Amino acid sequence: MIRNNLSAKNHALVNALSKTADADSLGSLGETDWAAMTEFAITKNLAPLLYHRLRQRSLEVCVPDLVRQKLSDSYLASAAVGALLSGQLKLILNALGASDIPVIVLKGAHLAHNVYEHVALRTMIDIDLLVRQKDLSLAESIMERLDYHSKVKVWTGAPDPTWKHLPRMFKTDAIPVEIHRTILDLDDELEIQPDELWDRAVAAEYVGVSALSLSPEDLLLHLCVHAVYQNAFQGGLRDICDVDQTVRHHVDELDWKTIAVRADKWKAQTTVWLAMNAAASILGTPVPGDFLKAIKPGRIDDELNSWLQDFLFDHSVGFSSPRFSELIQVRGIASNTRVLISGLFPSPREMSQKYSIAASSICFVLYYPVRWVEMIRRYFPMLWRMIQGDGKAKVMAENQAMRGRLRNWLQE
Repeated sequence: MIRNNLSAKNHALVNALSKTADADSLGSLGETDWAAMTEFAITKNLAPLLYHRLRQRSLEVCVPDLVRQKLSDSYLASAAVGALLSGQLKLILNALGASDIPVIVLKGAHLAHNVYEHVALRTMIDIDLLVRQKDLSLAESIMERLDYHSKVKVWTGAPDPTWKHLPRMFKTDAIPVEIHRTILDLDDELEIQPDELWDRAVAAEYVGVSALSLSPEDLLLHLCVHAVYQNAFQGGLRDICDVDQTVRHHVDELDWKTIAVRADKWKAQTTVWLAMNAAASILGTPVPGDFLKAIKPGRIDDELNSWLQDFLFDHSVGFSSPRFSELIQVRGIASNTRVLISGLFPSPREMSQKYSIAASSICFVLYYPVRWVEMIRRYFPMLWRMIQGDGKAKVMAENQAMRGRLRNWLQE
């Protein structure tokens, strides 16, 4: 990925996000470019950050009035949601802390409060918290006392749970909350020991309340794993901004040799290289060259790497589905049938993780019709558009196929 290969519009965007933009470069953009850049930023949840970066350098005067108003409105809306989230987080952490339950604040909620300059700059749709397995039941009870409720129940004392977190918990006029027991998904072929994350966790403060966060090295590795290995860049450029901002925030304390060793131990070297290389190449993130060289994979998929740069600036929202990606890639009736059957009838373990039910319970069979309805609602519109020759649908399908190829490369 090479920053200079970007279009003028995308080049201006990354310059603004990395605080290297100037009036001359932005002044060359026309209203059409500004409108397209703003639409992309809004779609990819980058508009508040873009607006803030422009204001930091007093460059908002370069922006057409209508576009500037859209960016301003997005910033103010994000600030309002951020205030709501801060109030929720404070309430939850106080309640869990009162019962002596240690909590690690993950991803967006941590980044918004302790990495980005202002909570408005990091948009999010939920709050992710990590608690120890032994504290799950009590944590769930406390959340219910705070009027948070999930649509299904799980046995928190299961000796070998297949789910990553408790079912998402909802509350009227509040952001959903996920209480995690691990940061790993069911099928992740990574070696991340939860106890080690807890041993290395550091004290942090959120809205005046003391809690824990991952160590700077673990935080950076987790962001890479989440963005690349688990989501195959579904978060797009926003995830790269998270990596960039984290490196810049902790630049004086990061131990790059430790990160390299830990990436190898986690079996995530290619994953970390992809995320870090993208951040360094596109946003100029200060990642040491010897670090990138040390973790660089032995085989680089050049076509995939080239596609990734375009995908990070793709306007389409799309969706994430490894099986849909596989269905697009495979050829032949037998292979397609196999993929379809595995999608329609996942294993009990997979059903257990998706619907938070006991894998040993016969009740999981009742959820197969639920899955079929979900699949029809999710995939049929896309398939129908592809059959009709819709160009955008074709591009989205091709992106899914490349994301499937990315997953295969990461698992080599």
